[in-house]
Amino acid sequence: MKPIYYQLFCWAYISMGVIHELIVISQFFSVPPEHISKILAEMKAVQIFNSSLYHFFVGYDFLVGMFFFAYGYLAKTILDIAPKYALTKGSFFIILFSINLIGCILATTFFLFLPIIFTAFAFCAHSYSYIINRGDSNEMV
Repeated sequence: MKPIYYQLFCWAYISMGVIHELIVISQFFSVPPEHISKILAEMKAVQIFNSSLYHFFVGYDFLVGMFFFAYGYLAKTILDIAPKYALTKGSFFIILFSINLIGCILATTFFLFLPIIFTAFAFCAHSYSYIINRGDSNEMV
């Protein structure tokens, strides 16, 4: 049987990365409200090395989306290559569990509902996948 819950965890992060990048890109094609334009102008005025705070923020935003995508894709690739390892290895689970838990805490603390939903869903799906597969490494759900 396919490891459905683990795949849901992977696809949640892949989707979050793609959606994040689409939102960042869409901001270049929209006209921000006046109060946001003022903030952006102030950010562009602050120089950091040879760039501005605004460019640092946009670059970091792109990087975050790429990390979400890469994290989900890497976990899915490991599942495709070594499903028994991905689903039952305790040390691998601890690393992914820690990243998911920190992501959930940060999303709950700093963000709105969409990142909270995606990170909480991924966290629950990954944890449940490990719980149901750790006892029997021959049968994968």
